[in-house]
Amino acid sequence: MLTVSAASSQTVSPPPSTSFAITGVQTLSCVVVSNGQRRVSFTPRYAGLTGQPVSFSVVNELAPTTQPGPYSLNLYTDNPLITLKASQQGTVGEASFSYAWLQACGSAGTRQAAPEATPLRVVVLGNPVSQAQVWVEVQGVPGQTVQLRVSDGQGYPVSTQSHRVATGADRFWVPIGTSASQYYLRVSTESQHQTVRLVKQ
Repeated sequence: MLTVSAASSQTVSPPPSTSFAITGVQTLSCVVVSNGQRRVSFTPRYAGLTGQPVSFSVVNELAPTTQPGPYSLNLYTDNPLITLKASQQGTVGEASFSYAWLQACGSAGTRQAAPEATPLRVVVLGNPVSQAQVWVEVQGVPGQTVQLRVSDGQGYPVSTQSHRVATGADRFWVPIGTSASQYYLRVSTESQHQTVRLVKQ
């Protein structure tokens, strides 16, 4: 007696795969910083987006970030090709794309950066700091008014003062407090600012 069993109707289908890739780059602007440097602003274009977070990075130029573009980088012309990397949460694999940014700059056109003012420079005379006050030298902004604002590591203000810089290098006695192990000194003019971390001994 021959018995024929019906084939099972149950089939196992492989899970659907999503092909995530960087398909191109939109170059938004290219600013000449110096003879050998450009500031490039760009937005990568993707395929296979699922709505999940995307981690983007540029090899040797930008650490992984989930912040959406556009991205801006200062790049040197002797490195005309950079590698973009991206991965999407829930999607296997990492996308890679070679971006010929210098060539794209030539196509998009470049513009000259506006001339910058004399740079503000802040020198802390003694850091780590052993006292509740510290001498701070402000350079490069003669004739301008500077604000010196100290905050603790949590961002709470400790002291604020304003001074007019008479010469190219004026010194100011700045109180920083004693309750925290580190403080942040922000020195600013109308157009520039610089922040210095102060370590308390």
